[in-house]
Amino acid sequence: MAEEIKAQSEEQPTAKMVPESDLMAVKHNAEKEVGVLKTQVTEITSARDTIHNNLIQMQAAKEQLEEQLKEGVATKSQVDELQTKLTAAESAVGNLTTRLLDLKKVSIEGYGYPADQLQNKTSEQLEEIEATLKLIGKTPQSVTVDVGGGGAGVSAPVTPFDVCKQELADLRKK
Repeated sequence: MAEEIKAQSEEQPTAKMVPESDLMAVKHNAEKEVGVLKTQVTEITSARDTIHNNLIQMQAAKEQLEEQLKEGVATKSQVDELQTKLTAAESAVGNLTTRLLDLKKVSIEGYGYPADQLQNKTSEQLEEIEATLKLIGKTPQSVTVDVGGGGAGVSAPVTPFDVCKQELADLRKK
């Protein structure tokens, strides 16, 4: 049994006495390490907060850009629609301008002006020719113009007086 006690005492470490100054030095070093670690935690927390704020700002900017993109897509479709309308309007203006020039030419031909000299004239030139013919005292002859009514032989008078007479006759028929 004495041998067992001796074996146990050898196995168990014995408490060793450490001087207080050594303990104070270890405590002081541990406090320094805690201070350094607290500083590092503060720095890392600050960096994390900065990155988090940047992330929030970037997400807000992304959402704003997505909204602008949606508005841009809507605007593009509106531009396409307006472009289509503009093309149609330009075509209609071209057709009406051609028809107006044809009517002016027919009106001037009613004054006895040769038709072959009217072919490449602009609207302003035709107006000047008509004004000149009126100034020199020419009177229009009774000329009829096909206004595109569709009937065979149906035509409208060119002079304003004849137009009024025709409209009155049409109203009396109703």
